[in-house]
Amino acid sequence: MNWKPGIGDPTFIGWFAVFAYFSTAALCAYVASRLDGRVSASQRKAWWILALVLVVLGINKQLDLQGLLVELGRSFAYRHGIYEKRRVIQMIFLFLLAVVSLAAVFFWFWMNRHNWREQGYMLAGSVFLVTFVLVRAASFHHFQDFLAFPLGGVRLHRVIELFAIAWLGASAMKRLGELR
Repeated sequence: MNWKPGIGDPTFIGWFAVFAYFSTAALCAYVASRLDGRVSASQRKAWWILALVLVVLGINKQLDLQGLLVELGRSFAYRHGIYEKRRVIQMIFLFLLAVVSLAAVFFWFWMNRHNWREQGYMLAGSVFLVTFVLVRAASFHHFQDFLAFPLGGVRLHRVIELFAIAWLGASAMKRLGELR
């Protein structure tokens, strides 16, 4: 197996993204802690879940855990003699990932169905981030080239990722402003 634990993106922008994930997670946790008993429990849960997801994505940003998953899958395929069918297996995996992600998004919306006014920006940012993560996970080489397009010295996928994180941070700040 070729994967080794280490820093996956030691660039300034990589560390900036990790900082953005963690600081936005802290903001989301702060929002959750500030919501009092008059606010529905689903709103508090949503902010806590979002904080947890952002921490996991921040950790994954530098540890490249999806690389470990790919290596484990490749190793499994070699051992069981199905490596030559890897494209079909990849498509099945991506389909299952999409189904699970869509189910999570529908659950996310259902959980917040009574709180659209308060949670709308956070929900939109969450969907944007989930979509970004899915597109990155499913990237085929030609699409990966598009996402690597340099935009002002920064690759497009990094701009999209940072925009999604910033949207969620702004959503948390907006919600905090409403709580005052």
